[in-house]
Amino acid sequence: MTSTPSVDPVLAPLFAPIALGKIEIRNRVVMTGHGTGMAKDYLPTEQHVAYYRERAMGGVGLIGMAFPQIHPTSQDVPGEPRAWLPEIVPGLHEIADAVHEHGARIVMQLGHGGRQGHSTFTERALWGPSNTPCPFNLEMPKEMEPDDIDEIVEAHAVGARHAKLGGMDGVEIHSGYGGYLLASFLSPFSNHRTDDYGGTLENRMRIVTRVVDAVRDEVGPDFLVGMNLQGHDYSPGGLEVSDAQLIAQAVTAGGKVDYLCVKAATYNEAHQNVPDMQPPKRIWEGLAAAVKAVVDVPVIAVGRINDPHDAADILHLGHADMVAMTRQQIADPETVNKMRE
Repeated sequence: MTSTPSVDPVLAPLFAPIALGKIEIRNRVVMTGHGTGMAKDYLPTEQHVAYYRERAMGGVGLIGMAFPQIHPTSQDVPGEPRAWLPEIVPGLHEIADAVHEHGARIVMQLGHGGRQGHSTFTERALWGPSNTPCPFNLEMPKEMEPDDIDEIVEAHAVGARHAKLGGMDGVEIHSGYGGYLLASFLSPFSNHRTDDYGGTLENRMRIVTRVVDAVRDEVGPDFLVGMNLQGHDYSPGGLEVSDAQLIAQAVTAGGKVDYLCVKAATYNEAHQNVPDMQPPKRIWEGLAAAVKAVVDVPVIAVGRINDPHDAADILHLGHADMVAMTRQQIADPETVNKMRE
């Protein structure tokens, strides 16, 4: 009779369970949300089910499903679902059931591309906090009016409702990073408003705190609510680490956000927004550590973490509570099982 091999003690911290809100996660390894292009007619497909099932079988603790769009003005890229459609619910249930069958948890992202899109896709004006174009796509957005902001807040709640009806474990408010819609309100790099949604940090955060409130009110106290957060803009006049710390404290102060996933950069620094082989490994680890130092909720570190010993070391140093090894698991869905063995 063969015995089950014990986990390498160096890697053992990766396999400690953790609670996010009221949801127990079996280990500290995350596959963050990323576009898959697998939707058909803007709804989930069997390919989605197979893709996420295989990652759950591979041993990951938490999966992010990206990037369901919350509103028709968002970057309407074919191949990604539309969160505002009630028809999304049955497909979400199939995905969630497949993931749960193999012991993992899954959250659905709530996304809006803001000015970082193309009206070619949406056939509508792009929306942003100010009428300044994305430095990458260069299309002029419409400066959102108060009624537009109200509509976006409500759209997040509708997407969260469909995620809950679809059996997801939670939602992740996506665009607190990367220069997407909510992030573009947070940053003076992209927000030049002079009303209640611009100027001071408190004003720039207003739409974000309203979204958090609306989502939590919609899903209740037991559903998992996380948020992507910009740790640094790396853009002229943008957010710095000290700003990120203040934002993190503000969005978690009311107990309505259960975890933060700390990322960085905007399309102004597109090579770093999704860091490829050029940047060093563990590129945003210091940003996660800075945010973790000032909040009481778990923090996920992201950014070129593809070596098991690096992942474990981040936890050992106390720089984060969980680690994302996303592209590693795209390449090899059995990554976590192999680490355990």
